[in-house]
Amino acid sequence: MIPRIQLYSQQLDNMTLLADQQWVMLNKENNSRVVYIFRKNGQLIISNNGKVDKANWEFLGNNTLLVDQGKESYLYKHGFFDETVLVLKVDGMDDYVVFVNEVKFDKGVKSLESIATSLENKYIKKNVNNDISIDAKTLRKENINNVDNSGSFDNIFWFLLAFILGLLFIYSIAFR
Repeated sequence: MIPRIQLYSQQLDNMTLLADQQWVMLNKENNSRVVYIFRKNGQLIISNNGKVDKANWEFLGNNTLLVDQGKESYLYKHGFFDETVLVLKVDGMDDYVVFVNEVKFDKGVKSLESIATSLENKYIKKNVNNDISIDAKTLRKENINNVDNSGSFDNIFWFLLAFILGLLFIYSIAFR
């Protein structure tokens, strides 16, 4: 689904949405609550059920994040990003890391399935309905234009018919 909604995504350099927010990482097990806080100073706070580790992060441009955690470094590419969801693609792999803004997490968005449903409803179905609505409006407008144009044609037709009949009437009287 990520490729279908990327059109609606924010860029990773949008620090207002990314930094100083609490992002809860979702995983299939959901046994642990891991919160990531990307601080503006480049520090990354990772809280795993209250146990805190500190790491560093850096925006490298080209929608790429570098995370240095202990002796290991990870490179992530942009997957999708809005005020609710942050999806990062592990560079060189087909794996995604999915985060939910903690406010939304606390309101019940706690599984990958609920994220997929939420994103589909927000971006895909909404825009399909908008596209259908726009197409219907366009069709109505075209029909109205066709009616207007056909009305103009009808008026011209009747005018010409009356004019020709008038000429025939004058011609028949004049040459009797």
